Parts: sequence; structure tokens; C-alpha cells
Amino acid sequence: MKKNHFALSATVIGCTLMLLSAACQRTDDIFPNTQNAFRGMYQPVNAVVQMRHDLHEEGVEASIDSLTFFDRWSWSSDRRLAQVEFDYTGTYYYSNSPRIDNYYYNSNGRLDSICYSLGTDGNYLRTYRFAYSGGLLSRISFPFGQNGNRTYTTDFLYRNGEEYPYAIVFTHPLQEWLYDIYHTDTLVKQWTLEWENGNLVRATADSMAWYTSGLSHIEYFYDNHPNPFQGYFSSQLIGKEGFIDDPTCLCRNNMVRRVNYHYDRRNDSTTTSESTWSYEYLPNGLPANFTAVYPTMYWTEITDKITLTYDPHGGMGEE
Repeated sequence: MKKNHFALSATVIGCTLMLLSAACQRTDDIFPNTQNAFRGMYQPVNAVVQMRHDLHEEGVEASIDSLTFFDRWSWSSDRRLAQVEFDYTGTYYYSNSPRIDNYYYNSNGRLDSICYSLGTDGNYLRTYRFAYSGGLLSRISFPFGQNGNRTYTTDFLYRNGEEYPYAIVFTHPLQEWLYDIYHTDTLVKQWTLEWENGNLVRATADSMAWYTSGLSHIEYFYDNHPNPFQGYFSSQLIGKEGFIDDPTCLCRNNMVRRVNYHYDRRNDSTTTSESTWSYEYLPNGLPANFTAVYPTMYWTEITDKITLTYDPHGGMGEE
């Protein structure tokens, strides 16, 4: 198989119906001992049970009326995230079948798989599987394409003795009609990562990444408050290579600003685009709500205010 190295935070298009089960459980030999996304454990002290989205888009070319929708989070009695129902009332996605992520764990309590479905009939559209090496998350993989005959992978690369990866690699086999465009049958897209105090502060693309995305690097900035989503993975984030656009699930604190650096080799110039997040906090330091403002490719600006509801009992699971 021939492979070229590209880098891009791009949306993976398409969804193939796959009837997959989460019965196959993998184990590893090291128990998680800290709240760390790369150890596959998500057990926050304060559990989110609902997210309210107040969404508005405005711009020269288009705008949408403000709308509100809700995500519902369910936790098991052993303090693990069991299920997230996105827009469970069908307000935003205009469907009576909510998008659902179901979570499954291995015998050591690490996240083993996320099963994505539409509706509650138990038929999964896709299963995202997690693998570990030396106690750290090494790969997330999922089937794609007709009959699931291609496997997309996200790999995390570590240096000896470090608990945060120095690189993330996206590997995507291509459909045949794309071979001539990319001159390969498989895209291997890598970003080099820099960390500070448990937060991703810079992602740098290699030369082929610039060719594909036009981005030379991205910089991230954070507050000093605890992040209630550290360790929370979603099917949507994995499927669209969202770790580069939104590394929230990987980081200790809450992101307040992201700056993309767009490099144009034709005239050796760099331009930037910026997205921002603002927060209101509870007395315990956790976000009560936050507002994200970011530009789109259609010269519009989306504002999404997200209000968080935590378990009023301060714990997780059933009473």
C-alpha cells in the first residue's frame, strides 16, 4: 500500500450503516490512576447531566433564527458515562430519532468503545474502538466506506516516560476516485503537539499538511478553571478529526481562544482566523455556561451559548 503524509482537520463525509455490537471487550494490564484523557478514564467529580444549546448564526450571506436544543447525559451506578443523547427532542437535527453515543468499558475500567446510533432501536451505525499501550491511549479506529471495508485510525505517539503524546496521526484509506487527486491510496495526516500544564498549546502541521489544509499551525489558550470535559470523547469528534479543531476533551483547563495560521506559499504570507470562548463560573470554579463564537466558510459567524446542568447530588449514577 502506498502512503503519503498529509495533515488536515477535515470533516469525514458520509455514514455507512453497520450493525456492530460492543460485545468484544479488550483489556490492558495497567489500571488508570488519574483523571487523564489518555488513560481512558472519564470520572469527573461533578457529572454533567444536561447541555442546553442556544444557537444563532449571522452574516452577510446567510443567517438563522435563534434556536434551542438539549443534550442529555446518563451515568451508570459505578460512576461512568453510559450514554449521551444529542438533541433528544429533535429541535436542531429535525429528526424524531436522536443521535446517541453509548459507552462501554474494559475490565480495567478504561473506555473500550463508543457505539453511535440514530434512535433507540439498538442498531449501531458505527463503533469506535479504543486501544492502549503501556497504560496510555494509543489508537482509536472505526470502519468506513461501503460495507465497512476501510478502517480509519487515529494514533497517539509518545516519547518514553511522557504521558502526553508528541504527535497525533490520522490515517484514512481513500476511495479509488480520489487516488489521482492525492496521488496515493491512503492519506496519513500528522500534527506535532506541544503541551503546557496539561493543555495542548500548539499543533504544527508538516509540509504536506499545509498542502492539504493551508494551515501551518494552530495555537490554543486556556483559563485556569477545571475542565468538566477532560476525558470525554464523542463519536462526532472522532469522526471529523476534531481533536485538532477542538482539543477540549484532552485538556485540563477550558479553552478561551484558538488561532489558526493560514500560510500562502505563493506570496509567502500568513493570515489568521480566530475563535473565542467566554465563561461564567460556579462557586466551585466549574463553568456554569460558556459561549463559543467562531467563523464559518460562508462568511457567517456562529454563536453557541451552552448552559451546563450538573448532578445536583454532586455525584454520579443512580441514587
